[in-house]
Amino acid sequence: MIRHVVLVGLSGSGKSSVGRCASRDLGWELFDTDAEIERRTGRSIPDLFRDEGEARFREIEAVVLREVLTKEHVVIATGGGAVAAPEAWTPDLLGSPDSFVVWLDAKPATLVDRLETQAANEGAAANRPLLADGDALEKIAAMRERRQASYARADVTLDVTTRSADDVSRDVAELVRLGRGEESLVTLQVANAASAIHIGNGVRHRVGDLIQQRWPRAQQIWAVVDGNLLPHIEPVVESIQSQSAARANVLAVPPGEGSKSLDGVSRLYDWMLNGGVERGDVVVALGGGMVGDLAGYAAATVLRGVG
Repeated sequence: MIRHVVLVGLSGSGKSSVGRCASRDLGWELFDTDAEIERRTGRSIPDLFRDEGEARFREIEAVVLREVLTKEHVVIATGGGAVAAPEAWTPDLLGSPDSFVVWLDAKPATLVDRLETQAANEGAAANRPLLADGDALEKIAAMRERRQASYARADVTLDVTTRSADDVSRDVAELVRLGRGEESLVTLQVANAASAIHIGNGVRHRVGDLIQQRWPRAQQIWAVVDGNLLPHIEPVVESIQSQSAARANVLAVPPGEGSKSLDGVSRLYDWMLNGGVERGDVVVALGGGMVGDLAGYAAATVLRGVG
């Protein structure tokens, strides 16, 4: 069960901004490790690096990270190098199933632009050492290459090059809810219709309920199943039958793209027409893309279209 979200990435990737938005969207506490280090030490991050060196700073950072990972329902915005050490990924820290780690990635040029904009808006308060000496773009590109292997250990990578913090936060919050066993609903709107897409662990066991809600007058349900899944699909069919007043019929089709053919769809037509299909009935596809394409085509064309 996800107990905390950990945002990682280079300076300028938006960890603090996304963290604030995700904290709001999830209703969780926000914890910024750099801000906490500055609060505890009474010094800025650049001053700590200068006065005590990176090794000492990383020690303090590791202590702060370990402490915050004991909290419940918290969004953690980390410093850019907080997860570079292998020790950060042990099973009791970022390697724990309680931790949902998100790498906010962006093109180095975008990161430089963001840092320069922040520096122009905030002046010295921005505290961006990467802009101080040398070629900022070259330094950030090199840093990304050094840290990429560590960042890539994250559970999810989101390209934030052209996205706002609000937009990224919505994805993070949605992924967290799914990871916590909550169901997600996506509505696909087209010119003349809308489709409700239900996403979540175990949602297939609610198919009968969803059919009963959407098509309460359906007399029969025509379930088209990938042949490879047939031994495993019986509980789903049983749940459809128990949740819906309609009678469930099941047809297994041979796995593979070869079934997606005129012969394949003719077999479905014969099965449904011989079984007394009516326009108020519902076709269900259980399996991968081939089954979805085949069953969808048959549903759209038999009797000029069924559910």
